Amino acid sequence: MERERRVSIAVGVLYILGTVFGIVSVVLMNPLQNADNYLSAIAAHELRYMGGIFAVFLMGASLSFIPILLFPLLKKKYEKSALVCLVFRSGLEMVNYIMAVLLFLGLFFFAKNSVPLAIDSGLLYLLGDTIKDLTRNPVLIFVFSIYAFTLYMVFYRSKLIPRWISIFGIVAIALHFITTFLELFGIQESFSTANLIMNFPIFIQEMIMAAYLIIRGFKREAAIL
Repeated sequence: MERERRVSIAVGVLYILGTVFGIVSVVLMNPLQNADNYLSAIAAHELRYMGGIFAVFLMGASLSFIPILLFPLLKKKYEKSALVCLVFRSGLEMVNYIMAVLLFLGLFFFAKNSVPLAIDSGLLYLLGDTIKDLTRNPVLIFVFSIYAFTLYMVFYRSKLIPRWISIFGIVAIALHFITTFLELFGIQESFSTANLIMNFPIFIQEMIMAAYLIIRGFKREAAIL
């Protein structure tokens, strides 16, 4: 199997894995973190919560490896764009995921040791709320949006994938990027109905692109193949 075909399959699989791990992390963690007495809920379901944290790490690792695989291919004609993808997803985005994992572990520590720490419950929940707010900051959306827009522009110009998929990605990532400002100014909350609707197109687009890359691979008439 030629190298470009192996890369396309691997990239498609990593997109799907990253999405699956992301969904798993939300399913495992969000009900616990959104509970009224979330520290007690986390302490009572520690294996579930730790599983969610591990899923966050696997999501970050899967997605951050995509630009590394694509770099040798994209740098032939789009080296600067390939570097942007590498820096923003493999570098900055992965740093955000690592920070999120550490914050989630901190929340787990507070939940698990709330009694031994002998800290006033009000102060403990204030610390917990602060940690949750930090994990929901819009920086990750901004970093991901820059990466995705750059990648889809390269795909559009190079014709590595059908242009309609690239255009779909550009439009979808624009909607996703808008949610950064809506969340930043408190107009919209993460995982609210409006937020999910605006982010749904990028989910659909990535899954279509992943399936195309696995089944068909990069187009042979592309400018850089």
